[in-house]
Amino acid sequence: MSLAPFQLLRPRTLPDALGMLQEHSGSIRVLAGGTDLLPSMRQKLFEPKYVLDLRRLDELNGIRETEQGIEIGAVTTLHEIEHSELLRERYPVLVEAAETVASPVLRNMGTIGGNICLDTRCLWYNQSLAWRKSCGFCIKKDGDLCHVAPGGTKCCHEALEWPCRRSSDRHHCHESRASTGERYRRNDFRQSNDSNDCGISRRTGSAHRKTFNYLRTHARVPP
Repeated sequence: MSLAPFQLLRPRTLPDALGMLQEHSGSIRVLAGGTDLLPSMRQKLFEPKYVLDLRRLDELNGIRETEQGIEIGAVTTLHEIEHSELLRERYPVLVEAAETVASPVLRNMGTIGGNICLDTRCLWYNQSLAWRKSCGFCIKKDGDLCHVAPGGTKCCHEALEWPCRRSSDRHHCHESRASTGERYRRNDFRQSNDSNDCGISRRTGSAHRKTFNYLRTHARVPP
């Protein structure tokens, strides 16, 4: 599967990147790690005229300590998070979660910003053009039918998307959470999958002389 022709834009500063996004609005896609965008372009899910490469922007790279806590640039790779001694000491649950994502090769490329804004996966949607054409296009791309929920008028997987601050260029780990006990566990049939079947994070701590437990789970809905 080959890529359709496009023009690669490589801004040197964040204001330049924002200007390019505005100038080419509607015909541009953002490239960080490329682990999701490039396969999608090969599958003809996206055919942008312009691709904006953010990897050279210093403002979006790196892990820094601030007065509020830890600041992580949006294009910081999962590999960097996985091997950060600062994060492992202060926010071990984030490191544990990063270690479970896909394979080492993908963690070397994938970014934290890209993973937060990642589109939901679907076996009927994330396929080649020939495959989707032979089975009948779905409501999310070129069709009017949801194969996951037949008869539905909306994409089943789009309804499950987490809201994302797509304008955010960095992510913060606040100091108030550093003293709590946190753990993350992943459950999947095959550990190298790029998306897990079930993830559980737990945070315990104390405030105002009371102990609290906070449990968050998420699961992938089977097609």
